[in-house]
Amino acid sequence: MFDVIIIGSGLGGLQCAYLLSKIGMKVAVIEQNAVYGGCLQSFYRRGIQFESGFHYVGALNNNEALNILFDYYNLLHLDWVRLDKNEFDKVFIGNQSYKFCNGFNEFSEYLNSLFPSEASGIKAVMDVYRYVADTTFSTYKNPGFSISDELFQTSAYSFLKKNIHDDRLINLLSSNSLKLQLDESLPLYAFAHINGSFIESAWRLKGGGKVLIDSLINDIKKFGSTIFNNSSVSKLIESDGNITGVILEDGRCFSSKYVVSDIHPSNLIQLIDSKIVRPIYRKRIQNLKNSFGIFTINIKLKSNSLKYQNKNLFLHSDDVDMWHFDNSHNSVKQVMASYPVPDDYREGNDVYATTIDLLTPVDYSEWEQWSSSKLGARPQSYYDYKTNKAEEVINFTCKYIPELRDAIDVYYTSSPLTYSYYTGTVNGSAYGIMKDCNNVMTTFLTPKTPVKNLFMTGQNLNLHGILGVSMTSSLTCAEIVGMDKIVSEIKLNK
Repeated sequence: MFDVIIIGSGLGGLQCAYLLSKIGMKVAVIEQNAVYGGCLQSFYRRGIQFESGFHYVGALNNNEALNILFDYYNLLHLDWVRLDKNEFDKVFIGNQSYKFCNGFNEFSEYLNSLFPSEASGIKAVMDVYRYVADTTFSTYKNPGFSISDELFQTSAYSFLKKNIHDDRLINLLSSNSLKLQLDESLPLYAFAHINGSFIESAWRLKGGGKVLIDSLINDIKKFGSTIFNNSSVSKLIESDGNITGVILEDGRCFSSKYVVSDIHPSNLIQLIDSKIVRPIYRKRIQNLKNSFGIFTINIKLKSNSLKYQNKNLFLHSDDVDMWHFDNSHNSVKQVMASYPVPDDYREGNDVYATTIDLLTPVDYSEWEQWSSSKLGARPQSYYDYKTNKAEEVINFTCKYIPELRDAIDVYYTSSPLTYSYYTGTVNGSAYGIMKDCNNVMTTFLTPKTPVKNLFMTGQNLNLHGILGVSMTSSLTCAEIVGMDKIVSEIKLNK
């Protein structure tokens, strides 16, 4: 008998397990894969570690939102590397380069130097960024502050178009947002929440997502809780309309007072007896749109061939429209190039990169013809397509990093089908369910479900990214132990 069973070991699930275990509850985390971590898991090829989804985080400096949360989750002791404060993101749009720097004032000054006639619009954008940063934890302390806030019901795109007249500046402000689903329905709050957090401060982690996940797991075990891998839930146990535990595919049964799901909501409802989930809720969940997928190339570099850059590169074709994703096949127009931190990196040192990750957004329809095939048994046409796609991405990237081609030792690719297999996310979506400012109450799912004692967490709920998931996990726990307890635990009353 457990107090809480958590389905899935992504960041949200592990943070829930950490918090609930720390306050004395007996928790079991159940993971279907051999490797923990969900979207943050690492993998190895030829002894080299590669990242599946972790690249950088924002708002980790002293007293910033993620710093406060990670302090509670005992994650600040890890080997965090702050990106170049003067240029944490370098953006290319065609042949023109731009920079993103830390500090709302500093970034404003830079933008004003480029677009002096847009001063009022730049101020309007930065004011929203500041407001969102300053009110990050307002929902914890003020129950009236919620998704009813005007910023959730305002389109980020329409806000930018209203306040800024130069389309180049709109493109620039949105240019490092491959980490978001840029769509005209994206709420302004979500746009400001994640982009503003990076302008506060931007960080990589030496050792990648694995060391973050390992740290959480080690502490969860120290608190006396249990983590199972290679264990897949086949059904939730129901009694008198309440969820009372889970049944695994191998026949094992675990009972609990509460169940928390860190898997995609549409996968969750398939585990629930239809009698206790109203058809209207089931239909609502199944009809929610998912964000785009990512095609990733993880490259092992030849020794001493490519200098490490303590920044991310966002590469765009000259004709790209950041807000209207081009779904046409064989059309690479956007690439994010990210350098995992080398083991020998120290601030101020000039070192060579060991690996580099290239990411480009793709639509699931591009890969759907192979969706019925299984990992390890897909047809040759799939692998040929991946190879051709990889070469297109590399060729595009080499326009901006010409030395990359000769520096490549070997590379590995992953598609939305790969992502879906290892993380369970529907259609291999990179950022879960799309948020819609026109349908806030439908697309912003709450941790509480219509089924008693069943809760959700993770990136499919409130907000995207590491910060968004970290906030959501504590809000999920608040449904179980009460908000006052969460505020006290995380010390949000300081």
